[in-house]
Amino acid sequence: MLDEFDTSKCHIAVDWNEWLTKTSYQLLKQNPSPVLYACASLTEMYAPLASELYNIAFVSCWKHMQDNEKQKIMLAFKTAIDKSSVTKTT
Repeated sequence: MLDEFDTSKCHIAVDWNEWLTKTSYQLLKQNPSPVLYACASLTEMYAPLASELYNIAFVSCWKHMQDNEKQKIMLAFKTAIDKSSVTKTT
C-alpha cells in the first residue's frame, strides 16, 4: 500500500486531488475490514463515497501497519500538506 502514498509526482492541485482519490480507493481496496473492503467496488460507481470513508478506512488500516510503514505514511502526509499548501498559494 505504501506505493499509493507516493507524493513524488504531485506538483499541482490536480495532482494532489488525484493522489487523495487514489489513496482513498486503496485504503478501501486493501482494508482488513470486510465491510470497508466491500465499499471499494461501490466507490467506482459513486466516487464521493471514498472521501466520506477516508478517515475510518485509514484508521482501520493504520491499526494493522508495521511501525516502519506508519513512518512512511506519516512522511507522505507531511509532504502532501507541505507541498499542497505551497501549490495553492502559487
